[in-house]
Amino acid sequence: MADLGYAKEDLARAGDRAVAAGRMTPSAVGDLVELFADKVAYVNGRALLDGSSLDTAVDKLIESRPHWKPTPIGAEWDMNNLSDRARAMAELRPDEFKALLAAWGLSGPGDTRRGKRPTEKVNGKDKAPDASNPFTRAGWNVTRQGALVKLDPAMAARLAASAHVKLGATRPVM
Repeated sequence: MADLGYAKEDLARAGDRAVAAGRMTPSAVGDLVELFADKVAYVNGRALLDGSSLDTAVDKLIESRPHWKPTPIGAEWDMNNLSDRARAMAELRPDEFKALLAAWGLSGPGDTRRGKRPTEKVNGKDKAPDASNPFTRAGWNVTRQGALVKLDPAMAARLAASAHVKLGATRPVM
């Protein structure tokens, strides 16, 4: 087992590389270091985690923890809500805002038609809504959310984060 200080530094650098590449949120780096620094091993001077290089291991960990992934631009806004549209216009660069509107099928900020929420693509096809998660729009169920929070608060927080909502939200993200 290596010195924990070196393991923390090396793991933090691997996390920072994932953040710089847009694969991980900056706030998740602390969790990464706290949870996995004691599992880093050094073989022939190379830092390994579960037998893989740190970068490979971090990518695997990110895939198994959707709340560590960055939120896609615009996922927190409903472009059919004019207040959300104004906040998005204020917070995004003009090219990002234009791309967000285009993804919703809207021509500009003054377009009053209802847009269609963009869907996630999997293998080139629209991903079906996840009705098994009580925090998603397709599976919204306050009773199941409460039971989940009572049974396993950490899992409830992860599921809520993966659906881009906060625990205690009164409605799903549109």
